[in-house]
Amino acid sequence: MPLFGKARPDQEHVDKLTYCLRQIVETPFDVDDRIPTHLMPANAKLKPKVFVKNWKRAPDNPSVYSGVVERGDRPPKEGETYRWVPPGIVLGAVWIGWPGEPTDEALAFKVGEWLLILEGRQKANFDIARGPDFAGVPSVHF
Repeated sequence: MPLFGKARPDQEHVDKLTYCLRQIVETPFDVDDRIPTHLMPANAKLKPKVFVKNWKRAPDNPSVYSGVVERGDRPPKEGETYRWVPPGIVLGAVWIGWPGEPTDEALAFKVGEWLLILEGRQKANFDIARGPDFAGVPSVHF
């Protein structure tokens, strides 16, 4: 999430995070500019075979969900017939605020929004900080 009132982080961190986010969502995508000074992704979608297997609600905030973003074959959802799929490649973990369990479209929208901010196309101050490793993958707080 963007943190307002902070200085712009080091460009190297911005470039690394931009690269990681572009592994999740297809670019370029169209933007919706109906709200002046606030661009929104209009048609952002996840890259093929990118998914979040399970979303978990934050215990301290029911509007925040976390999930591990993976690339590979999506495993069957609860209630579907079991079929074996090879393990996915972990692309990272995300925490997003959303009114209800996020869908693929919601994840694509949020990642698209973060890319617009990192590219300087949407005005927002933000901070990038290295957090603890999560399942062997370094976390970045945005």
